[in-house]
Amino acid sequence: KALFAVAKEQNQTEVVSRELGAMATMFEGSAKLRDVLARPWIPPPARRAVATEIAQRSNLSKLSSYRATSWRS
Repeated sequence: KALFAVAKEQNQTEVVSRELGAMATMFEGSAKLRDVLARPWIPPPARRAVATEIAQRSNLSKLSSYRATSWRS
């Protein structure tokens, strides 16, 4: 299911929207972060580890954290 469909089911749309907005702002403000996550030669597990660390340090909700760290390689 799409993130917002799940968020709606769990009555978490405002939280998820706010958290994803904050994450987007963080990525826009950090060229180094964008580079790490966009470079194809950086192994997906390493990129996923960076995203997981950011999610943990940002105290994202479980739903937003899962989405931020679970993309296909």
